[in-house]
Amino acid sequence: MKTYDVLIIGAGPAGGSAAKRCGELGLSTILLEEHKIIGEPLHCGECVSQICLDKLGDIPNSVIAKQVKGIKLD
Repeated sequence: MKTYDVLIIGAGPAGGSAAKRCGELGLSTILLEEHKIIGEPLHCGECVSQICLDKLGDIPNSVIAKQVKGIKLD
């Protein structure tokens, strides 16, 4: 049986960025996702801020569904 330093369940924005950071820190990391294709089916708006995207680094344009300039909460 293989062991890991970190187990992350769910490859959404939070899980994906956590796994990326753990890997950068040299931690043995496993990321589990129940769907064959990450991001499908879409369950929510998956809204990620520009600050988060800047911290993640290079994000392929193919994974960005729509860019917005802001949001309004009532």
